[in-house]
Amino acid sequence: LHNRSTHLSFNGFQSTSFKLTHGLSQGSALSPLMYLLYNDSLLSIPDFQSDSMTLFFIDNTRLLASAIDIQKL
Repeated sequence: LHNRSTHLSFNGFQSTSFKLTHGLSQGSALSPLMYLLYNDSLLSIPDFQSDSMTLFFIDNTRLLASAIDIQKL
């Protein structure tokens, strides 16, 4: 990344700008591949079990699980 900066903004708060030195640019062609490599272990969770489900969409992941007993999770 060259000459990139950002700031945080939430709940009416806005930080001062700071430089980005690592990562991929938004819209990078490498982003989907890096997402898959980083989340590979989550992708291998079987969906065939009736008490678990994984949902993957672009850069968001949700893991849903339910059980009567916490030990069964």
